[in-house]
Amino acid sequence: MRTGLIFLFILNSTAMALEYGECEALPNTKNYISSDFSAHYPKNVTFSCKYRCAGQDSVQIIEGNSTVHVANVTDDAKKVVCQGVKVIDGKWGYEYDGVTAFYAFDTKIRPIKAWAFSSIERNPELELVLLENLKKQLRTIATSYAIAGSTPSKYAIEFLNAAQTLSNIAQELPQSTELLDKQIQLLVELGGQTSKKTTAQSLTLNVVKTLGSWLNPHHLYK
Repeated sequence: MRTGLIFLFILNSTAMALEYGECEALPNTKNYISSDFSAHYPKNVTFSCKYRCAGQDSVQIIEGNSTVHVANVTDDAKKVVCQGVKVIDGKWGYEYDGVTAFYAFDTKIRPIKAWAFSSIERNPELELVLLENLKKQLRTIATSYAIAGSTPSKYAIEFLNAAQTLSNIAQELPQSTELLDKQIQLLVELGGQTSKKTTAQSLTLNVVKTLGSWLNPHHLYK
């Protein structure tokens, strides 16, 4: 047992009602897969959890793995948790503070992402909110890229072109996702891998991959 970590998991025996397309962690199912508790920070921790996910006519129990990078004791307490689990710094240490349901498409957990893409329809109202937020984020990044594109750097033209692409994508959101869909499709064709070189394409795809993660079928990638 690691010194200084006290977890109080007081679980409500009554499961929360889930909306269609939502998932909720079952916190007491967390199981460590790979973690050397005696190892010094920083380190990676892999663990599994089970989740309740609401389909059209039934609730599925889906188990999936997560791997997180932890740099200190606080990370160990707050990041090594099932998705949606809230932990707070309480009187007796780090305490369980409830579970928040999440949109099944908006996860890095491969089995849940696979289930979402194969078994449920998207939530139009929630997607609209996500796209509106994405629009704002893309505009902010495009502005930063445009500034980088005005410098004498040899990569300036790459940032400038990426800024234009991101601006074009943002311009059509949320009414249309045609340009966004093209970037997602390109990610799929590349197996989710982007170039390590600083190019307009890699700059654009990395932004789309991160900020538009709920649209990204990363369960298909090796």
